[in-house]
Amino acid sequence: MESITINNGNRHYEIGSITPMSPHILEVVFVDDIPKSYGDIQVYTTGGSQCSDLPGYETVYQDKGQTVYLSNDGSVYVPPEEPEETQPPEPYTPTPEEMLASA
Repeated sequence: MESITINNGNRHYEIGSITPMSPHILEVVFVDDIPKSYGDIQVYTTGGSQCSDLPGYETVYQDKGQTVYLSNDGSVYVPPEEPEETQPPEPYTPTPEEMLASA
């Protein structure tokens, strides 16, 4: 299984996948343990060979449990605002004058 280390550390974290979501956002799906902090990420193949170095991913963009989104530009996820509930308009009741004018 693939793994990553953070800042060239000795601890390997097993991952299910690591996917760029945009030029500055990276999705990492962890299998078990999750790092407490992030930074430069080194990706290792199942055989233990380093295959990639992803510098600067130190900001948690969004945390969804075993799936963590990291940013390398300091951006963080801001959920959209909930729209305010609006009351449906009252049904229109014509005035007696309007009823006479339409007759």
